Amino acid sequence: MSYSKEVLSALLKKYEKSKHFSDTSNRRVLLRNEVKIPDSDSLDYPEFVDEMCELERSGFINIEWARKSRVIGRISLDLSDLKTAYKYADFRDKKEAIADVCGLISKSLAQIPNGWIKQYLDSELDEISSKSKLVGLWNEDLGVISDVLKALKLIYTLNGKEISVRAASVSLYSDSKRFERCIKKYIVSITLKNHPLFVENDVSELDDRDALAQVGIILMPEVFEFCGNLRINFKKGTVDYSPIRSGSCISGNCLDEIVSVDLTGIERILFIENKTNYSEFCLNNEDTRLLVIWHGGLYSPARGKFFKLISNAVASQKVSFWADIDLGGFNMFVRLRKNIFSDLEPLNMDIKNFKKHRAMGLERSSDYLKKISKLKDKPEYSMFFDVIDAIIDAGVTVEQESILIV
Repeated sequence: MSYSKEVLSALLKKYEKSKHFSDTSNRRVLLRNEVKIPDSDSLDYPEFVDEMCELERSGFINIEWARKSRVIGRISLDLSDLKTAYKYADFRDKKEAIADVCGLISKSLAQIPNGWIKQYLDSELDEISSKSKLVGLWNEDLGVISDVLKALKLIYTLNGKEISVRAASVSLYSDSKRFERCIKKYIVSITLKNHPLFVENDVSELDDRDALAQVGIILMPEVFEFCGNLRINFKKGTVDYSPIRSGSCISGNCLDEIVSVDLTGIERILFIENKTNYSEFCLNNEDTRLLVIWHGGLYSPARGKFFKLISNAVASQKVSFWADIDLGGFNMFVRLRKNIFSDLEPLNMDIKNFKKHRAMGLERSSDYLKKISKLKDKPEYSMFFDVIDAIIDAGVTVEQESILIV
């Protein structure tokens, strides 16, 4: 059995956690219980002693003998030639690793001069430099780190455009599955924690597909669903969807082919966030003057472009939005109103509907209630202040499936 590398690796790990690593210290880096050492009267002990003596002759450790016989009392790390010690132990030099990672991040920052990705990388670089510590992604193999940074650079350059997962993977790594297998989980995590949209909104129920869509990486083209007398003017002709009473759809691939939309004969437009409610509503709706559009969750840039085409055609039509009476629903309403439909009004999201359906409400944690209470500091949520108070008082929110009406 070989003890040399095990003992030296244990001492190097302890060194990296000691004050010696980032400062100076008079304390020795001693081996204590980090390695199971054979008993001094066992048959393995002479072999252990021989290996420790060889480590000492090589200048990697210092030995204190317990007594004149060949019994080792203490083993400490010799700090005079750590570079060689790391190489002997096949152990990654933490200082070199930190320097390598910081170098990769700095190189990426030179190519990403602004935006949320720059802010994230700046923050991570400061954290690594100040704490001399690599955690999470930054403790992975340099190849993985480099590939994640390449993906972040791609997201920055997309700037609202889209690319499929497979195409992105081939472009970045010459491997159509590299992104999905190894890189996607890091990009999703970074995006959810740092993209302004997700920082400001509740993303507890958001899946990977939605997260990636927000930064322009799509698993497949999105589908935009609607129901009503909508006519879409494409570059090569107009399509009238009014005969399809149970609902129609177009692929996100069609966006660049759309010139405009025609809302003639439509008096009201209703966005419904939940797919179940949207489908049920369309099956029962008989109002030919109403255009119903499936909103989905936090709309992606592509879906936002489709919504913008609708808003460009709005004249006197009343536009409403219906979602859960909860944090996510309020956030989605405010975002749609702020960015696209300035006269947007909520539907079925008021105090009356909350009280009517709160018996079927979803119980919420104290942390959630604290989060939703902070919305009262923002004037753009003022129309929901009374229902927010009711949510906090009752400790529940109401899902829109509870209000399946036409």
